Amino acid sequence: MAVNLARSGVPGFDYLLGGGFPADRIYLIHGPTGSGKTTLAMQFAMEGARAGETTLYVTLAESPEEIEQITASHGWDMEGVDIFAPQSATDEGDVPRDQYTLFHPGEVELTDLTNEIIAKVKNAKPARVVIDSVAEIRLLARDPLILIRQMRLLRAALTDVHCTVLLLNNRLTGGTSGSLETFAHGIIEVEYSNSQYGATRRCISVVKLRGANPVSGRHDMSLSTGGLTIFPRLVPTGLEADEDDGELVGSGSEALDRLCGGGLERGSSVMVIGPAGTGKSTVASQYALAAAERDERTAMFVFDETERSCRTRWRGMNMPLDGHLDKGMLEINTVDPTVMSAGEFCHMVRESVERRGARLVIIDSLSGYMQVMPETRFMTVHLFELLKYLNDRGVLSILVVTQHGILGSALESPIDVSYLIDTILLLRFFESNGEVHKAISVVKKRLGMHEKSIRECRIGPNGLSVGEPLRNFQGVLSGIPSFVGERRELL
Repeated sequence: MAVNLARSGVPGFDYLLGGGFPADRIYLIHGPTGSGKTTLAMQFAMEGARAGETTLYVTLAESPEEIEQITASHGWDMEGVDIFAPQSATDEGDVPRDQYTLFHPGEVELTDLTNEIIAKVKNAKPARVVIDSVAEIRLLARDPLILIRQMRLLRAALTDVHCTVLLLNNRLTGGTSGSLETFAHGIIEVEYSNSQYGATRRCISVVKLRGANPVSGRHDMSLSTGGLTIFPRLVPTGLEADEDDGELVGSGSEALDRLCGGGLERGSSVMVIGPAGTGKSTVASQYALAAAERDERTAMFVFDETERSCRTRWRGMNMPLDGHLDKGMLEINTVDPTVMSAGEFCHMVRESVERRGARLVIIDSLSGYMQVMPETRFMTVHLFELLKYLNDRGVLSILVVTQHGILGSALESPIDVSYLIDTILLLRFFESNGEVHKAISVVKKRLGMHEKSIRECRIGPNGLSVGEPLRNFQGVLSGIPSFVGERRELL
């Protein structure tokens, strides 16, 4: 039996809900003050008005004028939404509180408030109702038994008119709402955290949703002018491998392709690792250039550079990526980890792959990517989900990793995720005859054979050059090799 769904009006939220809220049910929206509950409810109400549904917004915490100010700050128009402020919620009443003798003043006031809301609901017969917030009702009830009795009356009235209801609740940290959860068919939690530096991080989770199969877990969201946007976490896609998965992707450099056993496999992940200045970003750019010349789109996500600095670097090496960037075959997304969450970053990657058809994704660098994660211990799982998603889509992903240090065996990586990666390209500095040179090698390739040799590479006016294997040198990866041959093999 098909279930009618009420769309939320919040970008990304319906995906979590499995298409929307199952209609004619009651849902509890939990969260502390400032977490975005009212904004979510307003977007839900406006979505109902856009769909031609009668929508009632009951405000107990703010006045209608304050609601209008909030909507104006987002550039919204609440036309079609009936904003109702019960009189008993704003007036003290005609009877002084000390003249109540038989009943507690809160119980009398709560009864008046409940009856006023019920009368409005029966008269308007709305398809959608928002009550902002039931925390006011809970405070008036004081006694849990009184709260249960009044909520039962309210639920019966809402059920009679067959409407979809959002109950907003200001949940205290570490607290519960007692019996409120028992009246809800679904429970949504919104929360936020303030980092020591950078923007506030917000997230949302579907704790309970009867009659649906929501996406579990905590999902990042942003609150800005224009409302809430939710970024669902990546989940396994279950896609079958495409026919071209495993196809070798060339770099445009014959020597580099030979080093990699003919090329890199499509639908695999590659780590380009080495100390700063060894040419990691240039190697990644070489693959982007080759992809553009094959008429394949590339999406670059840069944490440590700007588009301007990338263009300047490419021009200095005569790499014609400027033109491909202007034609749209290459896109550069600069990421500021102080304002962007991990979920929003994954959303950017998905948009590039699913909407713009990117076949190559470059993340430069993993050190910057780590900064979007609130806790490093979640980095491995998050990266696994991202790489699994890209692999399932047949996308070649290249991750640039900067090691700490310059020479020798004391180089350290910011995080060890090598076991997640299919291919690892290692770059190193080494000294010879009073000059600093660069070397490149493949130390791991899970999906095929590769050369075990170490080759010199050079970055100059003609871009990236990869030389023949350094067979007459020993100890190149240590940084100070010894010459054991009879002739010089350097570029």
